[in-house]
Amino acid sequence: MYFKWTSTCSVGDIDLTTLPRAINSIGKKTMTITIKGPPPVEWTYYEENINRAFPGQFHLPDITKYIIEEDLKNAMIYGMLSWGVNPNYHPLTTTNIATFGQRCDRKAEVGPGSSNLMSELENGFVTKRITLSTPVTSEDCVKNKYATAKVASSQPLIIENSISAGLINLRKGDAEKIVQFFTDYMFEMKKLHSTAEISYSIN
Repeated sequence: MYFKWTSTCSVGDIDLTTLPRAINSIGKKTMTITIKGPPPVEWTYYEENINRAFPGQFHLPDITKYIIEEDLKNAMIYGMLSWGVNPNYHPLTTTNIATFGQRCDRKAEVGPGSSNLMSELENGFVTKRITLSTPVTSEDCVKNKYATAKVASSQPLIIENSISAGLINLRKGDAEKIVQFFTDYMFEMKKLHSTAEISYSIN
């Protein structure tokens, strides 16, 4: 919020473009914000072997889906409230795709053909799938020596999730402000990778 204080205040002294205000947002359309990029580790899960789990992962996909849903809803609510839109008028729904991903085994050898193997975390995000060409020992796993060209090839991990707000009608400028605040929140909470793409639509 920006104010330019003078001895006599007038509308011209206030930057109205930065001020949240109550917006009549009720309508019949749906606004959808879509994120496409590497997921934070909390949006992934492991299965049976905890020795192949990343720190921060949960065992059950249902828990992971709940975390994704809450993260997206919190960001949308923050974006709406920051720009004067009452989220109580707009039902929120999410596509919460939980990704199964595991690291190499900290206690045993992992051979070629192991599925859903991921590279080590990068600043809390799972960014690559790994395909092994040679076995990886537990020692090399602990030392993070498996994600190299000699033993594996990698492919970027790109996951798409979205959140929709129903019964809405917004001008383009208002929608873009909500998306901006949504994005700021996701970055601040470390849920959005620096390479992620964010798009929105109102239909």
